[in-house]
Amino acid sequence: MKQTIKEIRKNCWYKQAGNIKAYSIFTCCRAAMVCLQGNLGFWTLINGKYIEAFLPYENFVALAKKNLIMQKKDAKHIDKILAECEKKSRLLYDLYKKLELINISQLHLKQVQELLKKLDRLNYDYWCKIYFCDLYDPNGEELLKQELEKENVKLSDKETSIMLKTSWLNYAQEERLALLNIAQLKLKNLPQDKTQQLIKEHTHKYFYINNSWESTILLDEAYFTKKLDEIKNPDQEITRLTTNWELEHKKIQQKHNLSDNIMNVFYYFRQLSILRDKRKKHTLLTNHYYDLLMKRIYKLHDLPFEKMGVIRVEDITKEINQTNLLNLIAQRKNLFLEIYTPEKSTFFSGVKAVGIYNLLQKSYGQVGNLRGLGACKGKVQGIVRVILGETHFSKFNEGDILVAPMTRPEFVPLMKKASAVITDEGGITCHAAIISREMNIPCIVGTQKATSKLKDGMLVEVNADNGIVKVIRHLKLLSVQSLVDKELEKNPNLIEILKEGLLNITAAAEKFKPSISQQIGKEIKVHAISMAIRRYAEKNIKKK
Repeated sequence: MKQTIKEIRKNCWYKQAGNIKAYSIFTCCRAAMVCLQGNLGFWTLINGKYIEAFLPYENFVALAKKNLIMQKKDAKHIDKILAECEKKSRLLYDLYKKLELINISQLHLKQVQELLKKLDRLNYDYWCKIYFCDLYDPNGEELLKQELEKENVKLSDKETSIMLKTSWLNYAQEERLALLNIAQLKLKNLPQDKTQQLIKEHTHKYFYINNSWESTILLDEAYFTKKLDEIKNPDQEITRLTTNWELEHKKIQQKHNLSDNIMNVFYYFRQLSILRDKRKKHTLLTNHYYDLLMKRIYKLHDLPFEKMGVIRVEDITKEINQTNLLNLIAQRKNLFLEIYTPEKSTFFSGVKAVGIYNLLQKSYGQVGNLRGLGACKGKVQGIVRVILGETHFSKFNEGDILVAPMTRPEFVPLMKKASAVITDEGGITCHAAIISREMNIPCIVGTQKATSKLKDGMLVEVNADNGIVKVIRHLKLLSVQSLVDKELEKNPNLIEILKEGLLNITAAAEKFKPSISQQIGKEIKVHAISMAIRRYAEKNIKKK
């Protein structure tokens, strides 16, 4: 243990985090270490659902540089990696098909254990290869910048963004395009029975798209029928989804006389995005089957499924019983930690786990200011909302600044409402970077400490032009909201104006500012008061 503590202190760690169950992520963390060629890694499960993995930062940097050099020597290097991942991918798809035909609710313990073991092994083999795309999260943007500077290439932010786009459709885009095509046929008076048949086929193919690391849900025909009915003008969206980005790449190449080397480097980063998107699809499907099998385990042992998040696949043996599982759940409910080395893993819970975890928290991402990569330029002030998982989604309001370990497809509705996005993880090909560029909202990724340093209610300035987040004031948003609510309750005239929808909210906020500032502090911003007034109107006036 003394040697482990020395290693923690002397190394620099890169953190990845999110709300995830142990049985669907611990295996992936070990596979990540294999891909990183690392000798020491740590991951903790907090309160039975929040994972934090601490991985060797220098391994990311060294392997990213090494593989970019290999790509410059051999333009097919990334394609070979994609092909290797596809081989592993096909094995998983074969298992999905078999599992689809099995009535899991009728299986006995040994059968479930064997299927879990097989799923876990194939998932591990897949992640040993597919984790490759994460190598470029810490410094991929810097490597790309260096390549452009070597040849004195100066592209605008918009041009760089276009050069990173690909015409390849990910699973979400593919599903949307398929539904839009059905909508087109429906508008051409496709018979109702034919429409329903297409929806049935669509549901069977895309039932998993609302899954996440945190939860899984089996979408039905009613869900997709409702989505279909909401589509009024599919043509415009189809045009956007089918944009020929390769043609746009050639235009930029000709405009700036980009060399084959630069085009090869951009191709490399686009393929990394494809790798990441392919992995997302596998994650959603794999987690679906992990959950189905674990639900059968809890049924067999008469236990609540929501407590199974701390159980690993390796725990499900032929000898497991209710008492064993209850003991594991009790031991791990607050903090459960794995220390990985290539030779073996060691597990801790309780006081020892807390001590190691606290030491890791002090050791990773050692930076003075909150800095990251400006994935989409812009400057904005707003109120922080820290979103660790789907259970926090309901607290997010229009105009808030989204702060998360990372974003995933299920975060998109929040991103549409956000004035800016800040993440702990990610690089130029991560989900937050890509979606924020599409939505044109300021975004800073890879801060490593945003979710721990920023708190709900803080007023911050996001300067994505230089990747800096500045805390303006540690506001207690609930206090601001409470004071605004009281002011509005005392002023019947304002209530009537709010009902009519004619209130100039900014003017009202300026009116309230002196009294509220007196109670909270001089630096209280009109923006925060405006948002409180808007929330009051949304929660109270619409109901009346």
